[in-house]
Amino acid sequence: HMMRKTGNDDAGEARHGGDIARAEQKGNIAPVPLFSLDYVSAHMLFNLAAMRGSTEAKIYRKELSAEMDPAEVADAQRQARQWLAAG
Repeated sequence: HMMRKTGNDDAGEARHGGDIARAEQKGNIAPVPLFSLDYVSAHMLFNLAAMRGSTEAKIYRKELSAEMDPAEVADAQRQARQWLAAG
């Protein structure tokens, strides 16, 4: 259903947001990410965070690695090394 514009945009946005949340709960739509990363880029970022001590990044990197080809993992590792070398 379309969001109707009212004099109070906040009320309209809240009503629209509720519609989206209800549709997601019913399984009618998939949530839309604010941005999208490919697996190689995501792995590279998790790798950098893991090297800085993030335990969560290590877990996510391991889970993501299971979904990737070995060549993609190698590419992500290479990109992380290049990022570090660029300083």
